[in-house]
Amino acid sequence: MLNRLPVAAATEVLEKYGLDQVLLIARDGDTTHYVTDGKTKKDKDMAAVDGEKLRRVVHGSPTSYEDALALADTVRELLKEDDV
Repeated sequence: MLNRLPVAAATEVLEKYGLDQVLLIARDGDTTHYVTDGKTKKDKDMAAVDGEKLRRVVHGSPTSYEDALALADTVRELLKEDDV
């Protein structure tokens, strides 16, 4: 499915609020849309990396206690990863 959340939406938030990086997440029925943007090339790259981390966490929503523990481990590892 086409991502209905354009990068222009993230760019608008970035510029309006004078931010360095923006990560947006939106829901449309059962579909989750993600978009990121940044002021500089490095900011764009870092926002993209963080957006992917966010996507992994959101899509890893646990349905059992064991799944929750495994997801917590994954999140801890993602937070340890070096940024771009």
